[in-house]
Amino acid sequence: MKRKTLRPTATALLNPKADPIFKILFTDHSKEANIALTEFLSVVLEMTVTNVKLLPNVLSGETKEDRQTQFDLTCKLANDEFANIEMQGQNEYKSYDRRAEYQVAHLLNHFSKRGMKWENTPIAFQISVVNFIYNNKNEEGITCYTMRSEKGDCLANRLNIIFMELPKYKKFRNCNPSNLTTVQKWGTFFLYANDPDSLDFVEELAREDYGIMNVLNVLSRISRSERNWFKETNYWMNISNLRSLESQAIEKGMAKGMVEGMEKGLAEGMEKGLNEGLERGLELGRSEGEALGEAKAKLDAAVMAVTKLHNPIELVAETFKVPLEDLKKALEK
Repeated sequence: MKRKTLRPTATALLNPKADPIFKILFTDHSKEANIALTEFLSVVLEMTVTNVKLLPNVLSGETKEDRQTQFDLTCKLANDEFANIEMQGQNEYKSYDRRAEYQVAHLLNHFSKRGMKWENTPIAFQISVVNFIYNNKNEEGITCYTMRSEKGDCLANRLNIIFMELPKYKKFRNCNPSNLTTVQKWGTFFLYANDPDSLDFVEELAREDYGIMNVLNVLSRISRSERNWFKETNYWMNISNLRSLESQAIEKGMAKGMVEGMEKGLAEGMEKGLNEGLERGLELGRSEGEALGEAKAKLDAAVMAVTKLHNPIELVAETFKVPLEDLKKALEK
């Protein structure tokens, strides 16, 4: 009996816009992955990058009360410069910019040693490849933010946040790759790498750019792994579950908010009461959605991975990071 596979076809490629796949592309233990990472950093940072060294992704806090941070892909560049690279699919609660500021500040703080001379403070880069529009006022696909005065004078250039907004590269899909800039080639690659109808376009991008050629080779190789398809499938499943939970919580919160708003609005007028109820409902809905917790969403997704996709229970527990006993109990219900 032929074993089921999650790979749609024998030539299908994984989606680099899925967070776990994006990480593997640049951390795969191969020369090609290192070349791809080095070339990508050179393009995004607009400088020649060499001797890139991958670092642990979990950085400790200064005290027990500090927020703990888990970076996606942390690396050290040749000149004591540090970068965190991540793929982000949604601008949750419209607060991704705040997260990026926190990430780069923590990165700088972590690698600034005690007693270090101020002139030796390292440069920190937070590079976010995002699959959403962050800045509608800017048509450029890549933007760098740093600390500046109102007149535009740069402060010390230690903290740098870079957004690469993938949807802004859709307009280049039908262009001749040889006419695109290097950063445009990378943007369109991330968008269309797994699109079977764009295979010729993606291969042309690879012929035009050395870094993309290497990252495509890595993507082709890791796409032969059933484990990686399992990771991608469950990543999208988890995203869908979280969005569904949030949507249900918002609807429930809105219903409660409407009742509260109508009660409060009797004194101030029906229109004002409805508005207040709606606002309060959204707040309660999101609070309830968060209370459900990521743990439940992971457990539900793990159960589905075992029952619907028939994956080994031990592998599912490890991938979703849920206790094996909890998963067994959930399957018995």
